[in-house]
Amino acid sequence: MTEAQYNDQLMRIVTKKIANELEGAFWIAEKNGPNAWPADDIRVMWDGWRYRLTHSALGETYYNKVTGSAHLINACEGGTTGSDILLPGKIAEQATAAPYNWEYKYHFMLKAMPSKYKAANGLANMAFLNSDLVTQDYFAALSARSTGLGDAVFSGNVPPQYGRVPIIDVPLMPTTLGDPTATPSTDGKIGAGSYTDVLLTPKNNLIIGIQRDVKIETKREAADEATYVFYSLRMDVAIENVDACVLLRCLEHAC
Repeated sequence: MTEAQYNDQLMRIVTKKIANELEGAFWIAEKNGPNAWPADDIRVMWDGWRYRLTHSALGETYYNKVTGSAHLINACEGGTTGSDILLPGKIAEQATAAPYNWEYKYHFMLKAMPSKYKAANGLANMAFLNSDLVTQDYFAALSARSTGLGDAVFSGNVPPQYGRVPIIDVPLMPTTLGDPTATPSTDGKIGAGSYTDVLLTPKNNLIIGIQRDVKIETKREAADEATYVFYSLRMDVAIENVDACVLLRCLEHAC
């Protein structure tokens, strides 16, 4: 490997690391949340999409009097009064009593989405965003049912979807979140549980605004026998229409 090839490979590794950090922070960052991250951690420099969704109710920080609030569903409240979900647990669960029906939580998210956003070709323009572990749980349920859709998905002939809505893997969505129904709530706290999220929203609804693109600089420290890499950018995140978001919280997953 030549020096130029080595430098090119090194920068590929660095940029991938930066991309991973930013992707995670876009979702879970919070300036005043339950996570006690260091002051110089990128995840305390702005409020990410998740924080904005969970704090969009009337009277909260990100309530929007024009678009309204996000629609929040707790998968761990199965069977409780007022809950549509009967079977808490993973994205798909089968009842243990006859007639042994399957319950897909994607279904309840679609029901919670206001009908005006599903009109015309609205469903095809939406997406379920979740950890790849959730997608694998969905595949496992399809496999257990031995359906034609399951066979098509496994063969790669059909991209993963529920109904007409595609399912998009977001591997960096946290899978160790706390319980929003606990007292006190541990919602959004990483390491406080084994829960994850699923977001249903139109594909272009989550916004990243960049004022200045990523700038990468290096600094050589002879005493440490190391080269340090620094990056900076000016950006913020936003949600175009909070009312067009359905967030499923405290969802279990198979590790």
